[in-house]
Amino acid sequence: MTNFKSDFVTVGKVVGVWGLQGFLKVFPLSDNIERFSKGSMVHLDEIPMIIQSIRYSGKIILVKFDLIDNRTKAEQKRGTLLQVPSSQLLKLPDHTYYYHDILGCSVYDETGQLWGLVTQILKMKSNDVYVVERDGDKDLLIPADRGIILNIDSQSLKIIIRRPSEWLI
Repeated sequence: MTNFKSDFVTVGKVVGVWGLQGFLKVFPLSDNIERFSKGSMVHLDEIPMIIQSIRYSGKIILVKFDLIDNRTKAEQKRGTLLQVPSSQLLKLPDHTYYYHDILGCSVYDETGQLWGLVTQILKMKSNDVYVVERDGDKDLLIPADRGIILNIDSQSLKIIIRRPSEWLI
């Protein structure tokens, strides 16, 4: 199974380039849009870069970095993830988690039975849904609902749920 834990968190993805000056088209993957302000540092391919300029174009952010000064260099970054150190993340309220805190957690029910590992999170209108990969069985979809999830311990990578027979239809 995949280890999802890292010292870095993905906050955006380069989806294209714009102009001849080396601007990158970035799709933000962070609710904290201030993360993309002039002078901020992010990592591309594990290389720290400073944001020199930023423009907004709908859902896309046009970002100019200090180490990318032409279109050729920008084209090489297409598909690259923008990351920041985990230590730079804002502290969340109690019982609220970043996706990277949930991904990779083992899921147990209240009797101690292991159900699998959270490998994906689906963002739905009403609440998130955790995709739990199970060895030799279909994935289990668990709504991120307090009536189903009893406890999340992201430090020990463990989630406790009610027995699925109590809430699965």
